[in-house]
Amino acid sequence: MVNSIQQNQPELASSVANSGAAMIHNAEYLRRLATVVIDSNDAIILHDFDGKILAWNRGAIEIYGYGETEALGMNVRELVASADREAALNLIQRIRQGDDVKSVELRRVTKDGRILDIWLTATLLTDAQGKPASIATTERDFTERKQAMDELIKLKAEVEASNRELEAFSYSVSHDLRAPLRHIAGFVELLKKHSSASVDEKGRHYLEVISTSTVQMGQLIDDILTFSRIGRIEMMMTKVPLDELVQEALATLQPEMVGRDIVWKISPLPEVHGERAMLKLVLINLVGNALKFSRPRPVAEIEVGSRTEGNETICYVRDNGAGFDMRYVDKLFGLFQRLHRPEDFEGTGVGLANVRRMIQRHGGRVWAEGEVDEGATFYFSIPKPIGV
Repeated sequence: MVNSIQQNQPELASSVANSGAAMIHNAEYLRRLATVVIDSNDAIILHDFDGKILAWNRGAIEIYGYGETEALGMNVRELVASADREAALNLIQRIRQGDDVKSVELRRVTKDGRILDIWLTATLLTDAQGKPASIATTERDFTERKQAMDELIKLKAEVEASNRELEAFSYSVSHDLRAPLRHIAGFVELLKKHSSASVDEKGRHYLEVISTSTVQMGQLIDDILTFSRIGRIEMMMTKVPLDELVQEALATLQPEMVGRDIVWKISPLPEVHGERAMLKLVLINLVGNALKFSRPRPVAEIEVGSRTEGNETICYVRDNGAGFDMRYVDKLFGLFQRLHRPEDFEGTGVGLANVRRMIQRHGGRVWAEGEVDEGATFYFSIPKPIGV
């Protein structure tokens, strides 16, 4: 291996150096450069225009399985997968004509018959008179990476198809549930009016339970529809001032504050790059949760703030309410997951699932910290645009 590299030092040196830069032609320079070429993990191959291999480094041995003695004198076409041979011939012609060939994808065949996906960069080498003499290629095996990428693409397509089916199913079921639900609610009201005098207190209680349950069911249907639509909403990404969104969320939640003693601590919040309507809904959900779970406190304390970490803006909503057991934190953002009894705190178990889905669509993440009866803090992150 060393012999083939050393015999072709000037040519291989040219393949590594910038093609337009002046070479330093001395023995020490070429010796060092040859060492780099020999020890490279990438395959570095020198061949003539007929394809005869003239030099073969350690990376080529590792990737293709041929020893140096076997490879020298072989034709480089023997390494090309049959389906790519015409493309490989065209590539040689392009290089010979002076085309710049960088990071071309090509399929190669190893000694034991395996097909590899290769990134290939080629350099045209000239002789002492400046005439085209040979070709040097640097080849990197990315078979495993390509297989992983293909698998991810396939998985993504399957997930997207599954999500579309789920969204269609959710919409259909929710739509079909509305009609009978309206009938139940309507007939309960008619029954109250028609039989108010003849129904005893227990009967009126039963009717009230039915009426309350229909309202809760209607809210659950609305939440399911919202959840299914989040995946379909087109993202209109703009600069979003979070300060404004917090004030809008507070205005929306004003009825939840009537008659309550609440201490607010709202720090200045930055602008982020995101979908305004979604981020507003995120804050309405998180601040609404803080209001709900701090309701038993004589004085509720709710804090909204942010910080920057790396390329993320991290926002949080903290309260001094009921909190939760950290052993079950993984359930918090799951669909229909609740950590408190319905009789203690109302809800459908969809709000935080919506929050997670909306933040994930921004490329961010959500998490929470809490302690039973000591309050909770909910976090979400929004990545900064590249270059900011």
